[in-house]
Amino acid sequence: MSYKQTNIFDFLIDTFTSKIDNIKDTRRQRDDIKYSLKDIILSAFSIFYFQSKSWLSFQTKMATSRGSSNAQTMFGIDNIPSDNHIRNILDKIKPEAFKVIYDKVIEYLEK
Repeated sequence: MSYKQTNIFDFLIDTFTSKIDNIKDTRRQRDDIKYSLKDIILSAFSIFYFQSKSWLSFQTKMATSRGSSNAQTMFGIDNIPSDNHIRNILDKIKPEAFKVIYDKVIEYLEK
């Protein structure tokens, strides 16, 4: 198994994306929900990945001026939520909901 950065990154994104459906979305399912749980969780991950708290605002500006951003092309985020929106939604999700993702990543790294 190769440990190239892009392979690990792709694995992380694929794992997050495939396991997000198992996380219960506690929001009321209304037609006006603007951000999917996938976009919220991947946006939060992108902040930690790049270790920059202003990264999401930069991505929003990039998408506006260039038509796309790294958030869209690298992480597959359709709509970039605000930092506050991310916190408000993630604070309602129990940490245990992410255990399956954590376990999968640890398993990959141990190999």
